[in-house]
Amino acid sequence: MFDSDSLYHWTKDNGLISPLSQVCAVAVDSNNNVWIANSGTGYPVTEFFGVSKFDGYRFINYGIDKGLPSNDVRCIYADNKGNLWFGTHGGGLSKYNEYQFTYFLEEDGLCCDYIDFIFEDTEGGIWVAAKQDNSGGISRIYEDSIFTHSKSDGLRDHYVVCYYIDESHHIWFGTTRGFVVFSVSGSKSRIIETGLEDEIIWSIAGDHDGN
Repeated sequence: MFDSDSLYHWTKDNGLISPLSQVCAVAVDSNNNVWIANSGTGYPVTEFFGVSKFDGYRFINYGIDKGLPSNDVRCIYADNKGNLWFGTHGGGLSKYNEYQFTYFLEEDGLCCDYIDFIFEDTEGGIWVAAKQDNSGGISRIYEDSIFTHSKSDGLRDHYVVCYYIDESHHIWFGTTRGFVVFSVSGSKSRIIETGLEDEIIWSIAGDHDGN
């Protein structure tokens, strides 16, 4: 961690959960705690250790034993209501409100149990997607209800590579078969545009002219 003009290096000796210290994701919650997802080293990764919370003084570690659905955490997101969301490989999505975990799984309607992206839209909806060919689509969670968009709704592909929120608050996803754009209003989300179906969209960005 870099703080002002100092660089701090944390390891297992300081309480970090992973003895191998490979960081997959970092997020800061509403209380300024730093959450760190750790996994093993090497490729492919074969060891997973859950997440560590750093309150500025010490680490508190969370794994399956404390309620995480999987120790293989790939992404963390802190939403505007103070909740933390953990995307795992094999355990789906979980929400933590400082007291308990709520789980969202493929069997409940989630796109899949292997989550690589989490973010929030301007309506308070939580979007999740995966870099997986066997994903069931793209999911949005609104007030703990799951809405999943798939090829039957107009998606060209379920393998998501990137995302972007434009100035009109539309949600763009780049996939291995072009892009898809969603509009959102409250609990409702719908596809309004698709394109470049023969291309892999690696990145999406907007310019100063709104393009």
